Amino acid sequence: MDSEALNRAHKTDPGMLVLTRHGFLHGYLMRRRRRRVYGFGTGDLVRSVVPSGKKPAFMSVGWRCAPPAASASRRTRAPSRAFHTSTAACYSERMATPTTTEAAPHPLPEGRGLRAESRMKEARLFFTTLFFPHRAALLAALLAGLGALAAPARAADMHYAVVRQSDDGRLVIACHERVQAETRGPTGVVEGLAEIAPGILALADTPTLDVTVAAPDGRVRYEERLSASGVIRAELPATAAAGTPGVLLPGRFFRLASVSFAVRTPPVAGGVLRLRSSAGGQPVEVALHELERRSPPLPRCSVPGSRVRAARRAGSPANRLDILYMGDGYRAEEAAKFAADASALESDFFSVSPYGEYRSYVNSYQLFTASPESGADHPPYQAGCSQLDLGCCADTDALSDPLAGTYVNSLFSARFCTYGIHRLLTANTSAVLAAAAAMADWDMVMLVVNDATYGGSGGTVPVTSTDPSAVTIMQHEFGHSFTGLADEYESPYPGFPACSDVSGPACEPNVTDQTTRELVKWNGWISPDTPLPTPETSQYEDLIGLFEGARYVSSGKYRPKQWCAMRANGVPFCAVCAQEFVLRLYGGGWGIPAAGVELIEPGSASPEEEVVEATHPAMIDFSVSVLQPTAGPAPTIRWYVDDAEVVGQQSATFAYQTTGPGTIQVQARVADPTPLVLASFASELESAHAWTLTVTAGTPVPVLPAAGAGLLALLAAALVRSQPAPRRQREVGKQ
Repeated sequence: MDSEALNRAHKTDPGMLVLTRHGFLHGYLMRRRRRRVYGFGTGDLVRSVVPSGKKPAFMSVGWRCAPPAASASRRTRAPSRAFHTSTAACYSERMATPTTTEAAPHPLPEGRGLRAESRMKEARLFFTTLFFPHRAALLAALLAGLGALAAPARAADMHYAVVRQSDDGRLVIACHERVQAETRGPTGVVEGLAEIAPGILALADTPTLDVTVAAPDGRVRYEERLSASGVIRAELPATAAAGTPGVLLPGRFFRLASVSFAVRTPPVAGGVLRLRSSAGGQPVEVALHELERRSPPLPRCSVPGSRVRAARRAGSPANRLDILYMGDGYRAEEAAKFAADASALESDFFSVSPYGEYRSYVNSYQLFTASPESGADHPPYQAGCSQLDLGCCADTDALSDPLAGTYVNSLFSARFCTYGIHRLLTANTSAVLAAAAAMADWDMVMLVVNDATYGGSGGTVPVTSTDPSAVTIMQHEFGHSFTGLADEYESPYPGFPACSDVSGPACEPNVTDQTTRELVKWNGWISPDTPLPTPETSQYEDLIGLFEGARYVSSGKYRPKQWCAMRANGVPFCAVCAQEFVLRLYGGGWGIPAAGVELIEPGSASPEEEVVEATHPAMIDFSVSVLQPTAGPAPTIRWYVDDAEVVGQQSATFAYQTTGPGTIQVQARVADPTPLVLASFASELESAHAWTLTVTAGTPVPVLPAAGAGLLALLAAALVRSQPAPRRQREVGKQ
C-alpha cells in the first residue's frame, strides 16, 4: 500500500493508525474497535490528534513495551515503564536498523509492542520515529487526557477473621471470609508489632493479639499487633453542681469475660497464620488455606444481604481514617431510616472542634444489615435484680421507661440496662466485627441502635441510640478509643491502674501529676501569669492551667482546663485534647495508614520515579497532590533544590530548568500550620517527597539548511533525546 492509498484509507476510516519509520511507510496497524496495535517498535513516538471540530476526549490506555530481541546488529537495554494521570510513556534505547515496508498488518509477539485500549471514538493516532545518523530517537508517548484523574486504588483479596479471646488467653476463630480491601495488598505488608499507644485502655491492661503470617520459607510476610477494649464503659450524666457549664460524667467500668479482634491479612501463598494472645494461653497456628477447608467449615463473617454505601469518601483508605457506621434493630424496610440516622450521627459528630476541621481526613461508610425486628431490649424493673440477669433491671430509671419489658429479635442483640445500668446500651461486639467484613477497610466502627431512648456505651465498638443528645457519648468515647485521652472527672474507680509523669508509667496526654511548670507536658499552652496549680475560679475558667481532680481522683492528678468534653457534657474539647487528636491523625497507630495520614497524597508525586534522568537543556515539571483540611489555614508548600529553598515557589507544582550536567535533589515539603497544635510539634505535621535528578549533556543538533529550519521548529517540541526521560520533560523555551 503506497502513501496515497494509505492516506485515502485513513480518510475513509479515521480509526486507522498510521506508522512511518525514518520517513518510510511501515504498515497498516489497527482499526478503532480492535485492541491490538500491530507493527509498533520501541523508539516510536506516540501522538494523539483530536479531529477537527471534535471536542477533546478522555483516553484510557494500558500498554506494555519491551525492546526487540538483541542481535549482532542491535544494542538493547531494558526499558523503564511509567503510568501517569494524563500522559504515558514507554522508554527504550536501541540502534536504528533498516525496516521493510509491509502492506499487511502483522502482530508482534506477546510482550513486544503496545497494547492500547481507547475510549475515544474519533481519535487519530500517528506513530512516528525521528531519524538521526547514529541512533533512533527515544520514544516519548504523550497520550492526550485533559484533566484525567488518577485511577482509584484497586481492591485486593484478603483474609478476614474474627478471633475471640477469653480471660485465660484461649483463642477461638469465630468466623472467616475472603474479602476485598484496598489497604492490604496481595503480597503482604509488614505493619510491625508496634506498642500500643498510651491511653486509658492501655493503662487498664488492654488485651492484645499478635498476628503473624509466614511464607513457606519461614520469612515473615505480615505482622500486626491488635488491641481491643477489655472493658465496657458507662459514662452517663449526673446532676451538675450549680453554676457549672456542663453536666458531670461519672464513669463506670465493667471488665469483659472475653474480647474480640478483627484479623485482616493478605493471602500469602502457602502462608501460615500465627496468633498469640497477651493473656497467655496456647498460641494458634493454622495454614491460611485451611481456614476455608475446615470440617466443619467456619461460618462466613459477613451477613447475607448486607449493603455498603460510601456516605462520604474523601480519598483512598490508604491515606484516610475510615469510619464504618453500622446499625442494629432496623428491619429490611427501614434501610432508608438507618441511612438517615447514620448520616445525622456523622453530621453531629463532626460538628465540634477539632473533629470538624479534619473531616476531609475521614472516609465515612454505612453498612446496612437487616434485623428481624425493630429496636432494642428493655428489661423491666425488678428490685435486687443481679446485674448479670438479662431478664430484669435493678436501676430505678427503668421505672420511667415506657418500653420496659420489651424484648426484640435484633441482629446484634442490642439491649439497655447492661450490668444493671438502665442507660448502658450495648451490643454483641463479636457479631458486629464479623458483619463489618462487608467493608473490610474500616479503621473504627460505630453502632447506632434504632431506639430513641437515651443511651450508649464505650468499648471496642462504641454504641449509641438515636436520641440526638447521645452523640456526645460518641464524641467522648472517640476521645478515649482514638485519641487516647483519660477521663477528667473525679468519681472514684477503685483498682484502676495508676500513672505518673514523675515516676511512670506516664499518664494520658490530658492528665498529669507533674506540678513543676517547666516540666508540665502542656506548659506551652499555659500563660506565664497563670498560677500552678490553678484555682477553679471564673478568672481562669477559659484558660489552660493545672486544675486538680482528674482520672477518678480528687487530688494528686491535674487536668488542663476547668471544663472539657472529657469531663462534662455540653462543653468543647480543651486545647490540649484538641491538639492530641490532630497529632494522633498524623502519628498513626490506629489502623491503616499505620504511620498516620500524609499531607502529600501517596502516589500523587510526579514524576512517579524517585530517580529522574534528563538531558540538558530541559525543563522538568514536578508536582504533588496535597491533602487539605476542611477548615483552618491551608497547608504551606515549599520547594527545595539541594536543600536551598526556591524563593516564591509555593504552589503544588514546580518547573525546574536545568543549569547543566550533574546530580541534584528536588524536594517538596508540605506542612499543616493549624493553630490547634503548638509550634513545638510542627515537625509532626509535615510531609516531604524528594526526587534525585541526573542531568546529562545534550547531543548537538545538526545544522540544517534554511529550508529545513521550519521543519526542525515543528519537530523540536516532540523531540526527546535517547536517555530515559521523566514525564513532562520539556526543552527549554518549548512550553
